Amino acid sequence: MRVSSILAFGLMGAGLMTLSACEPEVKAPASDDVCYFIGHVGKDKSGHDILKFNAIKSVPDLDHCAAEIYKVRRGFMITGTAGDVTEGVYNGNYLFAAKGEVRKANSYTGPQFPFMAVRGDRLMSPSDAYVEDGPADTRPDTVVVPKDLPQAPAAAPAKP
Repeated sequence: MRVSSILAFGLMGAGLMTLSACEPEVKAPASDDVCYFIGHVGKDKSGHDILKFNAIKSVPDLDHCAAEIYKVRRGFMITGTAGDVTEGVYNGNYLFAAKGEVRKANSYTGPQFPFMAVRGDRLMSPSDAYVEDGPADTRPDTVVVPKDLPQAPAAAPAKP
């Protein structure tokens, strides 16, 4: 029974892997230093999303493109048309803006990793978003005891 259930789960997993391989790979535009917003236009006959790459503007690096994608997301949120994720691409790197962060992936369906995070009103690298502890305070801790505290009753002498 155990071997057959393991075999069945293995075959189901292999079947899912082959089905996911049928998904067409999304190819990013080949232009350099242009930040694109990915729009979902509709679905084709096989049910796959039709994507449109809308050029936002030319930017010097991936960080600036992440900021532009996040700015597009905020505009969509203001108008109430933002989905769960706002997607973009820059020089083959895919960007996904959602819930106070921008994630980066090397392919459209690949694993996503934290790239930038929102702290206050700024978009910054996650490693820069945390405040480190400063130097230790060398002054002695002092406590001021009020003079009007009630006194504990005196202990009775011990009986021999």
